[in-house]
Amino acid sequence: MSFWHNIEHLLVEYDITQEAFGRIVGVSSASVHRWKEGSIPRAATIARICDEFNVTRDDLLNGDLALGNSTDKWSELCYYYVMLDDEGREALLTVAKQMARGSK
Repeated sequence: MSFWHNIEHLLVEYDITQEAFGRIVGVSSASVHRWKEGSIPRAATIARICDEFNVTRDDLLNGDLALGNSTDKWSELCYYYVMLDDEGREALLTVAKQMARGSK
């Protein structure tokens, strides 16, 4: 997803305006508006966003925050997958495929 999509998600999740978001991360509302138009903030601003909203740089810039913290969820899924025996792994894959087909 796009950087702006992730910012929009944070605005909704925390029920704040673009202006309030700008104040929290130390930029003007005009800067936030430029992000909406496709601009990307400086590295220091990205770091502040990540710190204030507890997200990773990679998820903010390249992920989809609406799906949650993908790194943590992926790690958790891998942890449980490794703990399963072969039959359990096959069952998990079957369920995952069924769910993926149903979500399209």
